Amino acid sequence: MAEFVGGLKFQVFNGGIALPVSNAEINLFDEDGTELLRTIFTNEDGETDIIELPAPAEIYSTEGGGRPYSSYFARISADGIGGLDIRGIQVFPDVISIQSADIQSGERNFITIPAPSLWADDAEKIPEEEVKPLPDEDGFVVLDRVVIPDFVVPCF
Repeated sequence: MAEFVGGLKFQVFNGGIALPVSNAEINLFDEDGTELLRTIFTNEDGETDIIELPAPAEIYSTEGGGRPYSSYFARISADGIGGLDIRGIQVFPDVISIQSADIQSGERNFITIPAPSLWADDAEKIPEEEVKPLPDEDGFVVLDRVVIPDFVVPCF
């Protein structure tokens, strides 16, 4: 299987005052958080360079057969401000993902990014009747076809 690559870039802000955080340390781990892959720092604009990371084949996004993205864990720390842990960062092949991080003063917060609903196992849907009863005469009615009005009266 050929190795595919996706890109990841971080933008770190001080959430309390919405200013970029320079020199924030970002430790990037594998999905489980067991293997440290890289340690990078933000520049004066609160951004990192683009990090190239392994990603699965693009064919998984269109035809299935596997998860169409790689997942990573990041631990972000900024001196004198606080920290943030982000689990579930998604990296797709041939795409640059931008992960924004708002660090709150004096705290370490935790964020888990859920899997996309097209790929994840969602909760079971509540079954509905295909034909529903019409509402009372005084209520609104949902039409069975699209109707385009002849004119619209502005109400200013």
